[in-house]
Amino acid sequence: MSQHFPQQETDCSKERWFWIASPRAYWRTPLICLFAPGLLQLLIGWLAVSRFGFKFVIGFSLVLSFPVLVALFGILISPFFLFSKKRRRIAAFGLLCSIAYIISLFFGVIVGEHIRRAAFVELAERSKPLVEAVKKYEQTYGNPPESLEALIPKFLLQVPTTEMGAYPKYEYVVGDQAKRFEGNPWALYVFTPAAGINFDQFMYFPLQNYPKKGYGGWLEQIGDWAYVHE
Repeated sequence: MSQHFPQQETDCSKERWFWIASPRAYWRTPLICLFAPGLLQLLIGWLAVSRFGFKFVIGFSLVLSFPVLVALFGILISPFFLFSKKRRRIAAFGLLCSIAYIISLFFGVIVGEHIRRAAFVELAERSKPLVEAVKKYEQTYGNPPESLEALIPKFLLQVPTTEMGAYPKYEYVVGDQAKRFEGNPWALYVFTPAAGINFDQFMYFPLQNYPKKGYGGWLEQIGDWAYVHE
């Protein structure tokens, strides 16, 4: 039995070295690192704000960010092994893959933010009938509705969804609960966490008195709404 272990170990070492030394593998893996993370990030970002998405899709962005720590470690450590003849090739391979992964993910995040912002511009426009219904109710009865369901059927046929798979529901507050939103008589908002670990939200104030900072972040006005970047 003991005679076979060295041979198995040698074979495994050869296989591992072949994966690094093979010309195809040497370029294939960095190319995967260069394209796959960015494309996956774009897909996740698009799904979150599309009607085809689902609530837990935003958590996948967090999964993609974990290998960044490994990549950063590789970038820091690999250059030291470039001075070793035995480890130079594998160090260069690791450094190349690490840099490719970070570039790819960075590109995916930047382009994904543009896709995301465009989606919230559309949501602000799409939400106008709901906002108008609340305002008409307020004009008719002298006070805002106690809930969005009170708008049915006179002002709306049904309470709309946001048409975003990961963030489908409008939240509505009125009275004392709404006062924390800069003293507004009522407010609409949608919880929009970007990576499953933050507290971003998309807000509408009828008084349009959005602060520059607050609610755990800074506010970017999009149409008549404001996006809170935590």
